[in-house]
Amino acid sequence: MKPAEKQTTEKKKGIVLFILIILTLIVIWGHSCFNKATSTDESSFVLDLLKPFLDIFVGKGKTDDHLVRKLAHFVEYAVLGFELSLFFIRQNIFKSLVNILSKIMPRILITLNLGFIIAFIDETIQFFSKRGPAILDVWIDFFGLLTSVILVNLLASVVSSKRN
Repeated sequence: MKPAEKQTTEKKKGIVLFILIILTLIVIWGHSCFNKATSTDESSFVLDLLKPFLDIFVGKGKTDDHLVRKLAHFVEYAVLGFELSLFFIRQNIFKSLVNILSKIMPRILITLNLGFIIAFIDETIQFFSKRGPAILDVWIDFFGLLTSVILVNLLASVVSSKRN
């Protein structure tokens, strides 16, 4: 592949990844806009789907709406952390901004800070949708993000070392 074609392909991949991040934010913040009744209905639906599977891990009768909600926070932010990590590893879109920020903080810290801000905004949205924000949810979101950031960066290090 010619260098120009490779650069175009890489730029397209970066754009797709950026769009995935935006869509993930729409899903996360969109769910925060739901009122309590709508959110409860959605959680109940997901609980019915996942209960047989989750009962295997937590024990029969211990799977409830609360667990499903907290898992949703963790998983949403794990996905976001995965996407943000790949975005900053690739550094294709907004390359100059990423380079400037990278001189101040490593890409992992940028990703974690951005994820924490997104989680904070998420809970703030819930304040306005009368659902009641919870600091615990911010920490669950953050640990979901942290888990995927660590995994992606470890994997990227392994792949990079095998290429060299």
